[in-house]
Amino acid sequence: MPDLTFKGAIHGFGQENNNNNDIVFLPLGGVGEIGMNLGLYGYGPEDDRTWLIVDCGVSFAGPELPGIDVVVPDIKFLEDEVDNIAGMVIPTHMKTITAGSCICGPS
Repeated sequence: MPDLTFKGAIHGFGQENNNNNDIVFLPLGGVGEIGMNLGLYGYGPEDDRTWLIVDCGVSFAGPELPGIDVVVPDIKFLEDEVDNIAGMVIPTHMKTITAGSCICGPS
């Protein structure tokens, strides 16, 4: 997977970041398209990051994918990071593009 992370330091202006506590953004879906939004915000050093999941949407397949109705983000990255997930923020606004992949249990 290509490195698409946006890396921003959390230290103040003019200070060095000696502890590698970076804040990063890693989009797993929804970049360059409408729908399928899933973004990760990470905090900490690269080898020990804590992740916050934001949105979990779907996209609807077009004629280029016959027989496919719904497309969901690829979450394989999260399988190895499951112990480092702090939580999930859903949705940023209530639409299928941001919350459609969330499975709700019985009420």
